Amino acid sequence: MYSLVESAKANGLDIYKYFNYILTLMPGMDWHNHPELLDKLMPWSEKAKLYCADKKLQEN
Repeated sequence: MYSLVESAKANGLDIYKYFNYILTLMPGMDWHNHPELLDKLMPWSEKAKLYCADKKLQEN
């Protein structure tokens, strides 16, 4: 968990939004059979950055 939090911070993501994002999407994904789907959930993925950007960081 700590690694995900720190990776999210390092990628400019709002941590609450990021965890909401992964915990919402992950249960519906067939990642057991297609582990490459997990790439979309990583904090450096473009989708994660699009949905979870920390607006406070963007204002500065």
